[in-house]
Amino acid sequence: MRRPSVFIGFYLAAALLPSIAQAQTPAVPVDRGQLILTVADPSGAVIVGASVSLVGIDEQTKKTEVRPASTTGRGAATFDSLVPGRYLVEASFGAFEVGKRDIQVRRGENRQTVTLPLRTVAEEMVVGQDPVEAAVDPRGGYYLSAEQIAELPADPRRLTQMLKDMSGGGLIFVDGFLSARAPALSQIKSIHIIEDPFAAENHSPVARVDIVTKITDGPKTGGFNYAGNTEAFYGFGGVRFEGGSGPSRPTVVTPNGAFDSTSHAVSPYATRVPNARDVWGGGNFSSSIVPGRSSFSVRYDHDLAYDEPFVNAALPGGIQADVVPYRGRYDYHSAGATFDVTLPGSHIGRVRYDFWDELTADGVGGYDLLARGRKYRYTDHALKVQENGPLGSHGYINNRFQFLSWKEEYRSDVEAGTVRVLDAFTSGGAQQAGNTSGPAFMIASDLDYVRGMHAVRTGYWLNTEHQTSDVVSNYLGTYAFESLDKYNAGQPRSFTRTFGDPRLTFRNTTFAAYVQDDLRLRKNLVLSPGIRFETQGRSSEADWGPRIGLNWALGKTAHTTIRLSWGRFLNWIDNETYERTVRFGEGGMQEINVMNPTYPVQPVGGPSDRYRMSSTIQLPRLSRTVLDVNQRISKYVRANAYYARNDGARLMRGQNLNAPINGVRPDASRANVIEVVSDASSLQHQANVGLTVNLAGVAPLRAGRAGGAGPAGGAGEGGGARKLVNWRRQEFGVGYSYNSPRTNTEGPFFVPPTGTLDTEWGAVILPNPNNIDIRHSASVRTTNNVLRNLTVNLVLSWSVGASYTSFTATDANGDLIFNDRPDGVGRTTLRGASRMQLNGNARYSLRRGVGPGQRPYTTEFYLRWTNLTNRVNQGGYSGMALSPFFRAPTEALNPRMVTLGLRVNF
Repeated sequence: MRRPSVFIGFYLAAALLPSIAQAQTPAVPVDRGQLILTVADPSGAVIVGASVSLVGIDEQTKKTEVRPASTTGRGAATFDSLVPGRYLVEASFGAFEVGKRDIQVRRGENRQTVTLPLRTVAEEMVVGQDPVEAAVDPRGGYYLSAEQIAELPADPRRLTQMLKDMSGGGLIFVDGFLSARAPALSQIKSIHIIEDPFAAENHSPVARVDIVTKITDGPKTGGFNYAGNTEAFYGFGGVRFEGGSGPSRPTVVTPNGAFDSTSHAVSPYATRVPNARDVWGGGNFSSSIVPGRSSFSVRYDHDLAYDEPFVNAALPGGIQADVVPYRGRYDYHSAGATFDVTLPGSHIGRVRYDFWDELTADGVGGYDLLARGRKYRYTDHALKVQENGPLGSHGYINNRFQFLSWKEEYRSDVEAGTVRVLDAFTSGGAQQAGNTSGPAFMIASDLDYVRGMHAVRTGYWLNTEHQTSDVVSNYLGTYAFESLDKYNAGQPRSFTRTFGDPRLTFRNTTFAAYVQDDLRLRKNLVLSPGIRFETQGRSSEADWGPRIGLNWALGKTAHTTIRLSWGRFLNWIDNETYERTVRFGEGGMQEINVMNPTYPVQPVGGPSDRYRMSSTIQLPRLSRTVLDVNQRISKYVRANAYYARNDGARLMRGQNLNAPINGVRPDASRANVIEVVSDASSLQHQANVGLTVNLAGVAPLRAGRAGGAGPAGGAGEGGGARKLVNWRRQEFGVGYSYNSPRTNTEGPFFVPPTGTLDTEWGAVILPNPNNIDIRHSASVRTTNNVLRNLTVNLVLSWSVGASYTSFTATDANGDLIFNDRPDGVGRTTLRGASRMQLNGNARYSLRRGVGPGQRPYTTEFYLRWTNLTNRVNQGGYSGMALSPFFRAPTEALNPRMVTLGLRVNF
């Protein structure tokens, strides 16, 4: 990159600075000192016009007032006749962070340099904003303050889960790269939670969490954490160490420990507590190589968890409902190393290597018996290269490249055929084997340009992967029985088995480009138009996704803020769908599907199922409209209301081209011929209302989503922060949520049992299909800080049960797909029992050593609880009419967990 001419001038000034300064240095009184302070950017170029202030911090200097100064054409500010001693220097300029240094001024001439780290454009938008501007967030989210970040868990696993909870299940991005886990807390510089990702830079309408990590430019830092638990006793403890050099960076040691007493409510039928254990450990280390120029960091995490699952099955000899001696396991190792270097033009270069190895052992539990165990292993190596920095005085660019090499391995504990009795029991092996691997390349760039009333962001994203797979399943055959009676009579309804060569190689390429402008029409009014272009090689055409947002703070006091957005989002055709249509379409495999087979002697052949993708397949599309209103009712009361509508179109579903007609298939040599088409739809309404009462009179700008957690923080101190007891230090909140998601498909291979989509409208959650349908939910929460140093939080939450579908459990139409429903009954017409639980925590902290010259330390005792009353929240309902568990719960959710802990910081 060509260095702007202004920086050449800066470098020339820096080169001539020593001789100029020597020629112009005035005489210094013998009992005083002179400070010549140079301010530079991360590349070492001096900064002209930076503001510099000096504040005394010891007994000799704090009585002296020093007038601020600015750096001149040589990039230096001069302070004369200073009382010798220690001073705190603060320097600031434009789009750079404030630079601080604790320096010692001696008699005579003193020369020091302060380097200002570069602040990103996103950070520049929120630093120093007034309340009106803070309420108008063009990105549809909020930033966590430094104090809120400091309160987050140090454990990356717990930190990741908390950030997902705060964002409503959002995706995690670290320095612009999609990541499965948040970094260590000590490495985090800023966190931006985007609740409404309507902006054109976002591919998905799912909320996201953007994390920016620090670049080490000072002394060595590091950390270590360890956690572990056992079946009825949980322990968390360890030592976290941060070391440093120089008076401005004291050594910090943070020992902490906690003990959990857990009551497992795995099922009303369990006769014993399952054996379980979870041990986690990790650490990180960072250090400068050349101060202000280059640095590195390394990290390592390991988690080993196992537990015994609960089996709830109906067997020919009776019900089996208890914990079984199978060790479900989750074991991962994660390591990484990062190298940062300052480049010309105040740009930063970063090279990062990440390693991930994950082993999961599961498959047993619910209706699946002990032999169903399986193992899945995922390993990847990722090389990430990033270069970012300013372009001129108004632009900022962020370039990223990633190379990913990954591998998946599938194994079964027992190699045996499978017997499945619908919603009664499943026995035999898991029948999974093979590997999937491939390299993937990603290149992306984002350019921000801020000038006047415009804040433009534009960029592109290109990803391509080459995948090789020989994964095979059901290679030993599966019998399906409609009921226990049919099983006892030896009358299976179907037999399926796969044959052939599973080896397959294919490529997937996706591309997107976008442009967005946050147009600040007024100080309190922002209009954000944008558009996104996306295409995928598997689709017949590319498509556009227009976006627009409006943020408006009404009146001079901004007591009412309104955010309105609309956007069209596209979705990719996933690898699993594509792979199945290729492997069992024109590929080398077939899956026989035999009606009323012989048993127990397996059929050796029969008609086969085929899968293919329509030649006119289109990318699924979602149109999303959001209205968010935040109203300050009084000094103490704030309310919010939120509404979202999601209209899905071109969703994928299966169309059976060889469905039986009066019991006879058009092509007798084939079984089902499923073609994936994109003609299904969805419609979802979401609404939330909330009310917050803060008696301290410092209600936050955001009341938070109803029933969910907002940004960290408790009741304010108000005017009585020094009192031991202050009844105004209390906050209360109530919230209600309504969610009505409906669709006429359940996925790309879902075949309507009636042959038409008109009868298939039922509940589903979009855009995340892993969520369950909760129509109504409500919460009541309180934060109490009446007694100084003691904070108590309570949250009582309630929701209706999840919906599920009623099935006949018979194959009346002869297509061997067990999704037939009673006449006139639609999907998801049944609903389970409602759920309620009480969560909370109490924290008592003492802070000492806050005076001048003292080293502060904090002692904190805390108590946390989940489902304190241990209420049995039932789940796992069966909709199969012939199942012994029809319309009955088979599991209990959310066991009680109580944690008592101690933390010391000094």
